[in-house]
Amino acid sequence: MRSPSSSRYRRTGSVTISDKARDYLMKHGNAVHIFTTRSGFSWGRVNLGPSVRRGVPKNAVEYDMAIVNQTKLYLHRDFDTPFPLVVDIHEILGLRMLYISGWKLI
Repeated sequence: MRSPSSSRYRRTGSVTISDKARDYLMKHGNAVHIFTTRSGFSWGRVNLGPSVRRGVPKNAVEYDMAIVNQTKLYLHRDFDTPFPLVVDIHEILGLRMLYISGWKLI
């Protein structure tokens, strides 16, 4: 069991799930995972932004799980953010997509 002072425990507090996204996820497995894609440049690796997918990740041992707004949230162990992020739903022509708002590159 993790203690509240653990760094992995504290960082999940900066990610929330909107009620609209929670309702959508409850119908589709009640789990979401967030991971980052790092791009390499000659001067170093840059995290261009987190991605979100519904469901349990295939390599779940590399993720930390927390319950946020009655939904299982899996955060990759390399993921960290100083900004408060919100997992939400965007709808275009009847298609619903999960997205993360609040991310800042700098």
